Amino acid sequence: MIDAAWTDAVLAVVALGAGFRLLRHGAGAATAGVGLFLVGVAAVFGVVRFSGVDTLAPTHWGVSRLASLVGVPLVGVGWATEIGWPDRAQQVRPYAFVLLLVAAVALIAVPLYGTVIGALGMGLVAMASLVVLRRAPMVAAFGLLGASGVAVSGLVILGEGSMGPLSRVAWFHLALAGSFALLGEGLVRFSRARVAAEAPRGD
Repeated sequence: MIDAAWTDAVLAVVALGAGFRLLRHGAGAATAGVGLFLVGVAAVFGVVRFSGVDTLAPTHWGVSRLASLVGVPLVGVGWATEIGWPDRAQQVRPYAFVLLLVAAVALIAVPLYGTVIGALGMGLVAMASLVVLRRAPMVAAFGLLGASGVAVSGLVILGEGSMGPLSRVAWFHLALAGSFALLGEGLVRFSRARVAAEAPRGD
């Protein structure tokens, strides 16, 4: 599936780029950055696998499950802590990561768990977006659209077969890339505004 390979490359570039941007901002933004970095790493493995290296399929599956069970919910935790508790985000991050990682290892073979934890993660994004809807409507729009896009990607688009000129897997990659781009940009904007508001002002 060559279309799955190049679309996974698009997803890798978007997720890694957004992840590195968020990591530079600290607080909850960095937590979301870790999540997107995991997604990007999984996409890199996907590029190699879908380019014809079938022996990488088991490894790609495992890394992808790690990205969906740990990376995606970390994005939600990042949004929630950046907007709700930025002063505690750094302390929350390791606990959230370890908890999600332990749960992922224990439940990695349970298909329904991925749906539930992903929904919870995007639910956190949606709730955080609604909190800032009035004071930062553009950030809220990015968050709500991005969270909806991730949900639609997993529940509606992903599957066997094709949709028009591309496979459903390829459309899934592109939909995730667009969604994560929105989530990354929205949180970067909020983080910049928060830091600017907290900066001391001269007389």
